[in-house]
Amino acid sequence: MKPLREQYGEVAAALAGYIPHFDVVFVAVQALSDEAVEQLLAGLLLRNIFLALKHAGEDEDVRLNFRQLLIFARADAGLEVRLAVSEATFLYLQRSGTLTKEEVMDLIQTLPSPFEERAKTTYEQILEKGREEGRKEG
Repeated sequence: MKPLREQYGEVAAALAGYIPHFDVVFVAVQALSDEAVEQLLAGLLLRNIFLALKHAGEDEDVRLNFRQLLIFARADAGLEVRLAVSEATFLYLQRSGTLTKEEVMDLIQTLPSPFEERAKTTYEQILEKGREEGRKEG
């Protein structure tokens, strides 16, 4: 992997100062166990992102670990932060997998009340958008 500046190729001197210059760290998420990812206490989102990336497209793992993937944050993070992160994770997992509408709704019902309500609202919005797009195409 080349440094970020080298990835842009030849750049005019006047623009060179606007290209970010920092090192990139790659983490082989698939090689980490779920337990190792859960030990990453430094960042609320980092831990969530790693688990979501690790299980993206693995419908069976998502089915088995749905609650753990969506509700992972420490309680001291605040409910609204936890709900927002859970919602973003849900959207990512929903788009990266092939779970049916019925499967998703069954999984959502396993969540505690505020998380269930947020996930249902989010999923209903996704379904409505799909219906609108279908009507436009039809």
